[in-house]
Amino acid sequence: MDTDKYKGIVLHTIPYSDTRNIVKIYTPGGTNAYMVMRSKKQRNDALRPMTLVNFCSSKRENGNFAFLRDVEYVNSAMGVHYQLPKAAVSMFLNEVLYRLLADAGGDECMFSFVYKAVDVFCERDFVPDFHLRFLVHNAMKTGVSPVDNYHSDWVFDEQSAHFYRSENASCLQQQTAYWLHQLMTQDLYPCCQEQVVPKDVRNALLDCLLNYYTLHIADLSGIKSLEILKSLLHD
Repeated sequence: MDTDKYKGIVLHTIPYSDTRNIVKIYTPGGTNAYMVMRSKKQRNDALRPMTLVNFCSSKRENGNFAFLRDVEYVNSAMGVHYQLPKAAVSMFLNEVLYRLLADAGGDECMFSFVYKAVDVFCERDFVPDFHLRFLVHNAMKTGVSPVDNYHSDWVFDEQSAHFYRSENASCLQQQTAYWLHQLMTQDLYPCCQEQVVPKDVRNALLDCLLNYYTLHIADLSGIKSLEILKSLLHD
């Protein structure tokens, strides 16, 4: 029985039987499903989405799944759920990551980016536009970034992925384009409060990015946590 060592990000956990769960974990080698035993003496309840782990896996003969062993919690997401706005962002990001990575293959560069993003989100002080920053930076990492041809007062076209001049554009459309351009030039985590997307623009920018993803990267329509997120951070 071979044993391998990995680090990863928990994407999803579902019950398999009375004593076992199946956990989907994103690793540098791609996303895989693992079997884990449920026990009151073990912290299997901590294997919740957005948790960073180090672990071993053991593949048994004639088994459909490898078993998790020696799980270490690098950065548990459990504390996030006690902060309502941060919990809403966590649920949203997890839905996005699961859709993007549920069947992902190996990509060490992409794994490093996502791993760092989850670590930053869980460890640092909460910022209300982190989900927007992640969507922008992830698009840039995947090579499907909006074209940065922005000029003052231009708007963004999601289909063509270009900024353009529009005589009939609303102020909100112009502000949405401006902040999209700003996030494309900023770090994943803001260095000051002035870099945070204003509350009255977040909703429009989020809708813009979700539509952009659906058109160019992956279908992000029907995100279940979206309305909760909007009610807490955008309205």
